[in-house]
Amino acid sequence: MARVLDLLFPRFCVACHAEGSYLCEKCSPAFSFETVPATCPFCHTSGSRSVCADCAPQVAIDGLIYAAPYADRRVRDLIHQWKFVGDRDAFEPLGKIIASRASFVLGLADAIVPVPLSTRRERSRGFNQAHWIAEMLSDASGIPLVHALTRGVHTTPRSQVDRLKRLVGDLDHVFAPRPPIPERVMVCDDVFTSGSTLDAAAKVLKEAGAKEAWGFVIAKS
Repeated sequence: MARVLDLLFPRFCVACHAEGSYLCEKCSPAFSFETVPATCPFCHTSGSRSVCADCAPQVAIDGLIYAAPYADRRVRDLIHQWKFVGDRDAFEPLGKIIASRASFVLGLADAIVPVPLSTRRERSRGFNQAHWIAEMLSDASGIPLVHALTRGVHTTPRSQVDRLKRLVGDLDHVFAPRPPIPERVMVCDDVFTSGSTLDAAAKVLKEAGAKEAWGFVIAKS
């Protein structure tokens, strides 16, 4: 059956477009990224991955670790195939990207927390991409994964909302804490665009007792 599916829906290398897999044997060894710039995730002031002093009063999240720029076509294609097409083989190279950034979270968090999906969304998609990311990051860093958030509100996928309408604060009503809440958390999702999802999660966790809340994503737009 798998062979039939491969014939009907062939995979192509995201780097050189050779047919066969998402990363061919030739391109796989070179599939890596330089360390991304240390900047404020909101205004891009350089110097630190923490939220800058000007942005901090407006948001709850303390900083952001991301593995690659969303502008990179290879990363964008892999996330699309994994998240929206449902081909879980595309997560293998993404997992390598996540593991390569695990050292950046050491010392910042006591727990890795995935952003939860609504029951309706997770049932439709068949998995929670944030949980996969959190699990990979937890395995690579040794920091325990903790389900410290629940989600009771179904919302329109962020990818279907106009970028100009994705505002911090839009999702503040979506999440609820699930005690016990660790003091320092690293909240995981797949892509950071406006920061509304991660910031809403960070706000809830801090209101429930967390002292620090950072974000981790595969890619930042």
